[in-house]
Amino acid sequence: MNTGPARTSHCGAGPGPGCSTLPATLNQRRHDGVLPTVAIEGTGGVSYRKTTVTVLAGLVVFLALVTPDNVSRLPEGSSPFEAFLRIPVEGFAGIAVLLALPHRARRPAAAVLGALLGLLTVIKVIDMGFYATLARQFDPVLDWPLFADGYRFVKDSFGRPAAIGAVAGAILLAVAVVLLTTLSVVRLTAVAARHRVAAARSTAAASCRASTSRPPRRRNWRTTPR
Repeated sequence: MNTGPARTSHCGAGPGPGCSTLPATLNQRRHDGVLPTVAIEGTGGVSYRKTTVTVLAGLVVFLALVTPDNVSRLPEGSSPFEAFLRIPVEGFAGIAVLLALPHRARRPAAAVLGALLGLLTVIKVIDMGFYATLARQFDPVLDWPLFADGYRFVKDSFGRPAAIGAVAGAILLAVAVVLLTTLSVVRLTAVAARHRVAAARSTAAASCRASTSRPPRRRNWRTTPR
């Protein structure tokens, strides 16, 4: 039986059960320069997308942690954006706690922690609005009727469709914040677990840097005499 030159060159004395012409095909594609180019481009694209997702997740968690509940307590002449210029030590502490958990409990704990962070962010944004209008924090027990007053105000000013759209937009935005923070914390926890040593060193370095840095001085403008 004629086995052909490709089979003879890769199968030794003769054809066998595992003999195939695939090695010759792969060698030819490598020689032509097609196979390495495809492999490198595919791997690089996947790595780039994963890195981008991780960076975006870190940005979401960072903004959720540093978002203040009141931007009116900065020193006079300061920009409101200076309230976001701090190192969120609580985030590194949370990562350290998650890394100390067993593998099976780490992902559910990260999801719960991310959901709580999202809810806290929503509450801080509501507090920001209450400080700007009523000069006090939002009371989750007594202030719910104020949302009905706000709905009636928008309805009387812009019409019923605009009021319904504002309520739907606010609910969707709150759900999106909670969902994004949950997915982001889960993503960062998985990356930190794969690079445990680097994550531990980064957490220690950031904690030391935050402990030695001086936070911006704040004042409560409601109690400052004019």
